[in-house]
Amino acid sequence: MRATDFLHTTHAWVLLRWVPLLTALGGAACNASIPDTGAAGSGGEGGGDVSTIPPDCTLQGDLTLELGEGDIAFTPLGEGAGPELHYGPQGGTHLLLAVRVTTPNPIDKYKVKVLAEVGQPDCTAQPCDMYTKAGSIETVVVGNKRVIVDVVHSDVLGLFVIVDGWLSGTQRRISVAVNDECDRQGALVYEFTGGS
Repeated sequence: MRATDFLHTTHAWVLLRWVPLLTALGGAACNASIPDTGAAGSGGEGGGDVSTIPPDCTLQGDLTLELGEGDIAFTPLGEGAGPELHYGPQGGTHLLLAVRVTTPNPIDKYKVKVLAEVGQPDCTAQPCDMYTKAGSIETVVVGNKRVIVDVVHSDVLGLFVIVDGWLSGTQRRISVAVNDECDRQGALVYEFTGGS
């Protein structure tokens, strides 16, 4: 018996032995430890994650934003530091951003737009404000699994932004716009040089 015959026989035994069992369980064994974080690819829309804090639209004022990182908790970026670039198993790259919203009415549902851009590496030949889009998202982030609320803040977590060509220039810029259900708005532009 060749080694490849043994491998094929072993794989067939594993499939014949375990697939019927997993099918009979209805996939419960496969999904038992996966937390519900919203529908896949939806940025938090759906998936049973619903808004629980109704807005008070009589309270006026703009939203003030601070850019950070985090999927479970907000971590502010250091002075002039950029967010960590994450590498996926298939060679892709992404940022895992978070935004702290200071608001007169902290709630747990926001419409968020993020644009990540890369500047040209040679700023002597052309203006340094020449940027190329590296990635963007537009999503509605809802519920206490994605928005952590205290007395004056809402931390919007887990903003997954796929970026392409993030390391192609030395200048980088991230623009964020946030709206709530009362049409209170906030925006920021965060620029930094180098880093990952």
